[in-house]
Amino acid sequence: MTRSLRVALMLLTLSALAGCAVPPPPAPAAAPAAPAAPEATPAPSPGPPTAASDQDFINQATGLNNSEIGMGRLAHGKGAAKPLRLFAQRMVLEHTEFNHRLAALAKHLGLELAPPPDNPPPELLTTIGPDFDRHYLDLADKGHQDLIALYESEAEGGQDIRAKHLAREVLAMLRLHLKEVEALAQKLGLAGT
Repeated sequence: MTRSLRVALMLLTLSALAGCAVPPPPAPAAAPAAPAAPEATPAPSPGPPTAASDQDFINQATGLNNSEIGMGRLAHGKGAAKPLRLFAQRMVLEHTEFNHRLAALAKHLGLELAPPPDNPPPELLTTIGPDFDRHYLDLADKGHQDLIALYESEAEGGQDIRAKHLAREVLAMLRLHLKEVEALAQKLGLAGT
């Protein structure tokens, strides 16, 4: 037998043996799936806002006031009920004044003031008529409750006496606003709906 014939036979034998090889063992079975985790419960709401410092108070109060200003501008033009439009116009003026007072305080204390925009919440943009009025009053009620909690926090725990004094002064107006929101909702038949 010639050498090339032997090599050819060897290759042929190896090929035949390779075809007879034992197949690889099957892949191990997947581990049993872990039991499904129970559905996550939503995180509790953070609660009413509080101020950690005078700077924090000024920043949060300016943001909340800007929210009231943005909603008020929208409600003044879009509200279905005339009393609501008049109330909204007043909220724009009074919350703008509150922000002017906060800006003056920040300047006096040497604090930075970076007011956020006064864009209304997007959910107000998509409603009309009495549904808009109801939604606006619900948001104004919640916004004023948050403002009251924040101003109370500053009145009790603020570092600067001028900041505490401002918070106490504005609190009376914020409480009046909240009563007006509730009375307006009652008058328009939108309370508790």
